[in-house]
Amino acid sequence: MKRCLLIIFFIVSIIACKNDHQDLTSGENKIDLLRAEFEKQTGYDQSQVHLLTPTFRSEVDWSKTIYKGEDTVLVTVRLLDTVIYPINGLEINLKDNVILKAVRNKKLEWSFTTVIFVPTSLTGGYSGLILSRPLSDKAERIRYYNKGWVINSNDVIRIKFANTKGKSQSGSKLRAGCTYAYVNGILNQVTCTPPEKGEREDDPGFGEPGDYFPPGHGGGSGGGTSSPSAEDKEIIDSLQGYPCAQQILAMLPYLKSDISDLIDQTFNGSTENGFKNLKFSAVNANIIGQKVDGDAGGNILSPTIRLNKYVLENSSQEYVVATMIHEALHAYLNFSKQSLGSEAFQQQFPSVTEYYDANSNRTLYLINQSHSSYGPFVNAIKNAILNYNPQFDPQKAYALALMGVVTRSSMSEQEIRINDQERNRKTNPLGSGTLCDPTKL
Repeated sequence: MKRCLLIIFFIVSIIACKNDHQDLTSGENKIDLLRAEFEKQTGYDQSQVHLLTPTFRSEVDWSKTIYKGEDTVLVTVRLLDTVIYPINGLEINLKDNVILKAVRNKKLEWSFTTVIFVPTSLTGGYSGLILSRPLSDKAERIRYYNKGWVINSNDVIRIKFANTKGKSQSGSKLRAGCTYAYVNGILNQVTCTPPEKGEREDDPGFGEPGDYFPPGHGGGSGGGTSSPSAEDKEIIDSLQGYPCAQQILAMLPYLKSDISDLIDQTFNGSTENGFKNLKFSAVNANIIGQKVDGDAGGNILSPTIRLNKYVLENSSQEYVVATMIHEALHAYLNFSKQSLGSEAFQQQFPSVTEYYDANSNRTLYLINQSHSSYGPFVNAIKNAILNYNPQFDPQKAYALALMGVVTRSSMSEQEIRINDQERNRKTNPLGSGTLCDPTKL
């Protein structure tokens, strides 16, 4: 328990955040203002039962809302038809699984999206479909998730539907890009991406796992999720079979540096962490991506940091230290964006830039090199590496600290070469970091 608390202290120092679900505005008329804006944009009234969901009847329930920061509001949608979605051998009733998501941009303009959740499991993160339909242009998005991780494949969606309980048609007869369900017992399309429009990948109004609140979890006007108590928080070590990585995880609290103070100075953070659990696990390279060292995702309140088994087996231990710190930072920033909303996130983290990484198919968070905090922050990560191994070359420690907080294209050839050498330390004699030797533990 003492070791767990020390690890928590270190991670909290790195990934401190405020889990604030703030009101839209002050006063009792906040939801009325949002409702008026929605009706102004769409011409909606309660008689228009097919506006939100064209293939089945529904209506907005403005009395049940969840605030995810000042710029994102989730509103319950009540279904007036029985809609059963067959998927993965299950039949999911969509009764409590439809919301209206409202997002406000930097120009203070609101946009609205119908989001349909078809969860097959919530164990280890959200699994199942999330269907998003922006009301502005109807450019729908269909996403299948496995434990919080997106799988971008219409073929996967179609196969899952074809393998249901015998009610459905053959998957080969279904139109690609469409999803289907039984509306009052009759098979009908639920969503279909118009071929001429395609999909937009970067719309902040699209639904995501962090928007799903099952019945009894949050909700109600001004509701939302509450932060778990400190006693409930835990760092979960799921790195069995990798004793050197487990030792590093245990040593993290003792790798003292200026990271704690720098987080406060750079991000104006707090010492309270909204995570309930933070799990470290190992995953095969063919799953996470051959070039991906690690990633952070899964349930927003209990994120999992997945470390590439190749890195754990072949990289220097100094490289593993840097990877653990980098991924903890990404987990914190992702949690903060989901909790605060895009605009509030940018206000709280002015030195952070979002960057889409094609190798890992995810958004990374980078430190702006022009920001005054950039140098001290990278040096703090470097110092943590040197505290792990004081004999390690400081120049190489700095290069390892860079990878993961800046783009590869902004690094020098020498810095990239150092990272490649330490990543492939087991087979690259030019690397100088520590190799894992379980016999010395």
